[in-house]
Amino acid sequence: MLVRLALAGILLTPFWAVGSEKSTKPPVFFHTTSREDARFEGVAIGRAFVAAGKQLFAIGGKDAEGSLRREVQILEPNGEGYILHRAELSEPVAFAGATAHGGTVYLVGGMTDEGVTDRVLALDWNGESLKETLLPSLPVPRMLAGVCIHRSTTKEYL
Repeated sequence: MLVRLALAGILLTPFWAVGSEKSTKPPVFFHTTSREDARFEGVAIGRAFVAAGKQLFAIGGKDAEGSLRREVQILEPNGEGYILHRAELSEPVAFAGATAHGGTVYLVGGMTDEGVTDRVLALDWNGESLKETLLPSLPVPRMLAGVCIHRSTTKEYL
C-alpha cells in the first residue's frame, strides 16, 4: 500500500492511496481532488508502486499463475478522470524497490527469472513511451528493499 500523506502535521495535496480490500482485486487509486477513482488492471502481487510527479506507477509483480510480469501501468490525471497507460520492461521483475526523483523512477533489485537481482534501472516516461536505463549494479542482490533518494550538498544517493 502506498500513501502520500502528511509530513509534520501538514497535509500534502493531492492525497494518494493505493490499496485493495483483498489480494484478488486490482489496486484502486484514490485522489481527493476528483470524484472518480481509477484502477490498475489485473491482479499482481509483488508490484512496485511509486508516485512520480502527477503520475502513479505500478511496476512488474507476479500474476495469479505465479508468472513474473514485465508490465508497467501508469495512471495519469486527465481532466476529472484518469488515463491508464501501459509500457513494458526489458525483463520481468517482482518484489523490487522503487523511488522517484525529478520525474525519474528508480527500480532497485527484485526477483527475475534468474533469481534475486542486483539490477538498478532508471525509468523515464514521456507520456507515450518508457525509456529504461541500466545503472550501476547493487553490491549484492536485493529483494523487497526499501529505497529512497538522499541528497547531500554535492551528490544524490540511491
